[in-house]
Amino acid sequence: MARARRETDQALIRLVASLLLLVCLAGEASAHASLVSADPRDGTVLAQAPKTVELHLNENVTAGAVNLIDATGKLRPEAVVTAKNEAISVALPPDLPKGTQIVSYRVISEDGHPVTGSVTFSIGEPTANKAPEAADVGIDILIWLTRIGLYLGLFAGIGGVFFLNWIAREQAAARLIRTALTIGIVSAVASIGLQGLDVLGLPLTGFFAIAPWKISLGTSLGPSLLIAIAALVIGLACLWSGVKRSSRILAALALAGSASRWQRAGMRRQHRRKC
Repeated sequence: MARARRETDQALIRLVASLLLLVCLAGEASAHASLVSADPRDGTVLAQAPKTVELHLNENVTAGAVNLIDATGKLRPEAVVTAKNEAISVALPPDLPKGTQIVSYRVISEDGHPVTGSVTFSIGEPTANKAPEAADVGIDILIWLTRIGLYLGLFAGIGGVFFLNWIAREQAAARLIRTALTIGIVSAVASIGLQGLDVLGLPLTGFFAIAPWKISLGTSLGPSLLIAIAALVIGLACLWSGVKRSSRILAALALAGSASRWQRAGMRRQHRRKC
């Protein structure tokens, strides 16, 4: 009997690990926003400075950090950025020096994935210019880890709660399921701030500032993560409930919330394909 139970537990662990791996790979493989065209085109040499730089992407985006670096390597904060739907417009200052200018952009695509890139153009003739610094690798690692933690909470946590209340009440697994749910909640909350840092190009020290959280919650990713947090909290409440009927209702609600989270992501992907 004990051996059969161990084999069942091992099989469940392998299944959950496989599901987590597949979901992570699927998330990386999904299409993200990409630059379709730029005016002036990347690498263009102009006799005079244009009034604006227009960036057109293949889907609606939320603009994060869009910066102009002039030919002297100076960041020009007076450049005015306007974003609407699939287009980003950068109004340039009139006193740009001769040489190569860089417009760098960090945006959030419809699926909540941060996308970065840059466009260059030259006034008079090309010159050497320093490219924007790369994103903080530490933030990228933390985003990846919180994504794993969220999937762990949704699959092992909420799935485990539903299993305990509707299929087999194996209370020995309750502690592991509670741990998975807690990890999922912490990961989902942290993901909101980290995604905001990533799109704004801010260091980890800006995690507790308002701006990263505000821009992240204003994208399609925000509501999706809030739904996931609600579902995970309901899952925890289900474990603490001593009434069997209430526990079953809470477990069903948690599963529905988790499914709603994935449905929102699927609807966004379908919308992109139709458009």
